[in-house]
Amino acid sequence: MSAGSPTSPCSRAVQHSPPRALDTVEVGRIVRQFADACERALEAGFDGVELHAANGYLINQFLDSGSNLRADRYGGSLATAQGTVDATPQATYVAAASLLDRAGVGYIHIAEADWDDAPAMAPGFKEALRLAYSGAMIYSGHYDRARAGAPLNAADPDHYFGGGERGYVDHPFLPGE
Repeated sequence: MSAGSPTSPCSRAVQHSPPRALDTVEVGRIVRQFADACERALEAGFDGVELHAANGYLINQFLDSGSNLRADRYGGSLATAQGTVDATPQATYVAAASLLDRAGVGYIHIAEADWDDAPAMAPGFKEALRLAYSGAMIYSGHYDRARAGAPLNAADPDHYFGGGERGYVDHPFLPGE
């Protein structure tokens, strides 16, 4: 087995199915499955649901012109409100943020690349997102004490995932807040 081959828990190679474009009926069915899953989560008592739309996941494949080569209603320009072409990715994501704002989405979560030589997210992009989206925005990734410009609380593993305000998110306010 070569490095990077998919494996099962038994450490034997498992062949994945070859990639293929979904037909429009399948896309509609998957959209309904997402909606049904969200409704069930809310009925079960969840506060909300986050749909991951980056790093090659399904939604990202419709936003990325490198993978979305469709000529139907799920491809093409953002004006279709179904799919986009990202010749200018920042413009695509700002336009998508505007659509999410009009749809009343509760928040947008942006994760900055956090590897050592990752490009910085341009402040102008963040400003454009803020103008396009009026709801809550969460930025994460590549934040540390130096970038925050203030000390952060020490890790407190006894309170991780504890249901209270202590743990991951109880950092002190930064100057000026």
